[in-house]
Amino acid sequence: MSLHLAYLLLSLSRTIPSTEVWPARCQVWDPFIRDAVTEVKEIWGVPPDLVRAVIRQESNCEANAVSRVGAVGLMQLMPATGRQYGALDLFDPKINVDAGVQHLKKLLSRYQLPIALAAYNAGEAAVDRFGGIPPFRETQNYVTRILRSEER
Repeated sequence: MSLHLAYLLLSLSRTIPSTEVWPARCQVWDPFIRDAVTEVKEIWGVPPDLVRAVIRQESNCEANAVSRVGAVGLMQLMPATGRQYGALDLFDPKINVDAGVQHLKKLLSRYQLPIALAAYNAGEAAVDRFGGIPPFRETQNYVTRILRSEER
């Protein structure tokens, strides 16, 4: 296993919150989150339920969340990804969600939903390298959890 792949696997295992430590309800209806999700749906056309599921999986609805690898905010964007969409203050929920949804929409325009979610989690390079969802347990669990929450 390459050093890069080992680092990616390690970082993925640290950035995905465990469902065992989540509160009974992630506050996806918090006014900040609700307003941010509603606004970006109107602008970008991404279903609010999908955005809320990503937020829950990525940050457990914590606007100030920072992963060990530097992903920030509700949608856990890396600063470089945020800058691609003009987002400089990734701790601002509206800015973070707007940039995250733009990124998700870009991925959805390129891939089917499960693959787009895998690319959001593991990166486009990993998805392209493996020709689909990478064989990373954390990424596979991530995709499954979001798709299950979408079915409810």
